[in-house]
Amino acid sequence: MSGMHLLTLLSLTHVLLASSDRQGQRIECQKAVELTEAWRAGPDGSKVRPGGPYSFRGWGCDLNRQLQWFRFSGDAGNRMRDTCPPMYSCGAMMPMWTDQPPPSEVGVKKRINVYESWSPGHVCKFFAKPVEVIRCSHDTEHDLVYRNYGARSNQCYQTFCGMH
Repeated sequence: MSGMHLLTLLSLTHVLLASSDRQGQRIECQKAVELTEAWRAGPDGSKVRPGGPYSFRGWGCDLNRQLQWFRFSGDAGNRMRDTCPPMYSCGAMMPMWTDQPPPSEVGVKKRINVYESWSPGHVCKFFAKPVEVIRCSHDTEHDLVYRNYGARSNQCYQTFCGMH
């Protein structure tokens, strides 16, 4: 086999392996919307009002968006926040977070609760909402995608908080 044919064969093998790695992931991992906004992991209690579609008085809103599966990336962090944020954090009046662990196995879908943080009375778990989470790979500890499937709200001022 000539050097050119061997190089072509090696290149083709590399392309096939790379594409099967992507195709081996669950569709939810491939199609997840990336949440990248810095205010999602911003300073605690900063009162940032990002506005946007479905916002209520300028507060961000994730509950009324057509957010199917999503992941945190870039300035938003690489996973959902795992400690209670103060009210007015993460672009929300009532920021959402979780203290429940994600699945440890790749491709497994797990239901967890996220909580709204409400400062009057210092209630960290003001209201629980169901969310599904999937671990997409073992390449990184935080390759996770989430999906909100709770009810929508007429007055929405809740967003998902990210962290690094």
